[in-house]
Amino acid sequence: MKKKLLPFLATSAALVLAACSVQTEGDANSDSNTESNVTQSTDKTTIEILGTSSNETDMNIVRDQLIKNGFDVKLNTQPDYASFSAQQDAGNYDLSLSSWTTVTGNPDYAVRSLFITDGDYSNLSDTDVDALIDKAAVETPEEYQETYKEFEDVLVTENAYIVPLYTSLKAQAYNSEVLNGDTIRLSKSRAFAWEPVSFVDESKNASDLLMLTQVNGDLTSLDPIKGNDGSINQLNTNMYVRLVNLTDDDNVVSDGSLSYNHVIAEGNSEFYFV
Repeated sequence: MKKKLLPFLATSAALVLAACSVQTEGDANSDSNTESNVTQSTDKTTIEILGTSSNETDMNIVRDQLIKNGFDVKLNTQPDYASFSAQQDAGNYDLSLSSWTTVTGNPDYAVRSLFITDGDYSNLSDTDVDALIDKAAVETPEEYQETYKEFEDVLVTENAYIVPLYTSLKAQAYNSEVLNGDTIRLSKSRAFAWEPVSFVDESKNASDLLMLTQVNGDLTSLDPIKGNDGSINQLNTNMYVRLVNLTDDDNVVSDGSLSYNHVIAEGNSEFYFV
């Protein structure tokens, strides 16, 4: 039985540990490009860290810390997310370094997908974790702060399912001679909105092409229900008009949405939209 280490970015990065069944490396995708850094020893446990080349710095830091604590370490560095996923599905790792971005402004979006039994990306099955996730999901922000603190204690302190690494800062770069900086949004949770972006020369808005790309080329699904992870958030945000929207500081509003206005009834179980 091996252990899986999964760090997230939801504006934070972390390491998650969960039990998983493991196949031999010979069962891995033969086309995957594996870069290894191995320290061999007969009396030490070897830990294989799986990650992508874009996370190479993080992998090296985790490797160095493990070596200092008496382990041998093998790095399984993949060039892209598709290759990483193939290695992960084959079970060729002890610790898996990955990431997650929460784009709804609601913590339940992340914890339910990642940690609840049979969640979209969950490798856990813990009744205490499940109960806390379900409890927090029906609470107000004032109430669920304490519940998520208890959830974190169970997840990190008591069981080490996930080990936090760092909190990342969100940044965007643009050419100020080409684009008007006042039209470029930097939201806390919402993906980058394309519609407001304007050229400095506004006469180009109707004629010139503005090309936007993302580094994650392996998409889960263009279906907005099935595609609920970081690979599709940018496209979902800009392909569909939502029932409600998030402001840049994570307030739920009707601006720019399908509804003129909305309200939540007492008890948080009934919703009204104009």
